[in-house]
Amino acid sequence: MDNRQTNEKLSDLNKELTKEIQELRISEKRFRTLITIAPDIVYCLDSKGKFVFINNSIKNLGYCPEDLIGEHFSVIIHPDYIESISRDRILSNQRDKKGTKKADYKLFDERRSSDRMSSDLEVRLLPKNENQAIKGSANEGERGQVIDYKERESFFYEVNSFGMYEINRQGKEFTGTIGVIRDITKRKKLQEKLIKSEKLAILGRVAGSISHDLRNPLSIIDNSASFLSELLTDNNEKVQNQIDIILRAVERTKNIVNDLLDFSKLKPLSLKKHDLNKIIMEVLSHIEKPEEIVVETIMDEGLPEVLLDKTQIERMFNNIISNACMAMENGGRLTISSRLDEVNMETEAVTIDIADTGSGIKKEHLKRVFDPLFTTRKRGTGFGLAIVKDIIEKHRGSLNVESQCGKGTVFTIILPLLRK
Repeated sequence: MDNRQTNEKLSDLNKELTKEIQELRISEKRFRTLITIAPDIVYCLDSKGKFVFINNSIKNLGYCPEDLIGEHFSVIIHPDYIESISRDRILSNQRDKKGTKKADYKLFDERRSSDRMSSDLEVRLLPKNENQAIKGSANEGERGQVIDYKERESFFYEVNSFGMYEINRQGKEFTGTIGVIRDITKRKKLQEKLIKSEKLAILGRVAGSISHDLRNPLSIIDNSASFLSELLTDNNEKVQNQIDIILRAVERTKNIVNDLLDFSKLKPLSLKKHDLNKIIMEVLSHIEKPEEIVVETIMDEGLPEVLLDKTQIERMFNNIISNACMAMENGGRLTISSRLDEVNMETEAVTIDIADTGSGIKKEHLKRVFDPLFTTRKRGTGFGLAIVKDIIEKHRGSLNVESQCGKGTVFTIILPLLRK
């Protein structure tokens, strides 16, 4: 073979190699573009667990990819979940017989054994603003005082990852981890909502059944105690006091039964246009209030009539105002105000604030005040505010509560109006 033929073959090989390199570059560019714009968080860690790549989806948590390059992956893990993704927890069969201190946990992506593969690993991540606040409070020696991250919004993610290795003379050498993190926050909330709905449905059926079974014996006790009271002719004060105790206990139990029935029955709305200010004033006139409580009303006289079920809305206001009065055992001020607000360009809403200066609600109880059977009162049923929430949601409204211990509580009710 002469030099000319050799050169031609080399030229053809060079062209093929150049073409393959160009195709690889184009393929790599497409791959990088796809990874960069992917909705899931795609990342790559080095052998020490530090980020060497992370795509733009991390911006959903407030970070820029540049913020995390060179940082250990644990910086974005919520403190409560560090232990749950530890080698000791996930690889229980490899747990040290002597046990491991919590501070010594080795995180899942740091282990040096097995294939380093994780599948559907659920974890909670820290948004950047929470991360900075926690770091700041820790640096000042006030961890948890600047921000209570447990009370903030949760962001749940699902991690799938696997290890990368190189084969060399020493054998199989671990070089890093590549993985995908998918946001499952909406899925988690939907699951929780479905579970809660199922529990409430079961509770409603049980409550309805129990209520009907209790009504008959309660009526018998009530009638018998009243009959005995009428027969009592010798003015025996002790006996009369005992009868009065029975009658009061029966009345309280009847109220509990009525709450159970109201909670168990999803009554359809009977909608008509009503003046909310007038309804509030009517409810106030029928509620027994201690003389030590001062009532102040600040009503917007220009409120339009609202399409609502008057009976159910009256029950809703009665429950909230009664709770407010009970919270002010030593007296105080009850302030009720109404106004017209614009929710968006197409919808207006009537907003009612009911504020008291009572004992307030503890922070840890705020999220549970609308849960059925939850109560902090000795004689409470735990259904009053659950019924309130149900009524407002059936009217497509919303309910918010703010409270400070020792200062009082404000319930804000929003009932939308359709301009059409």
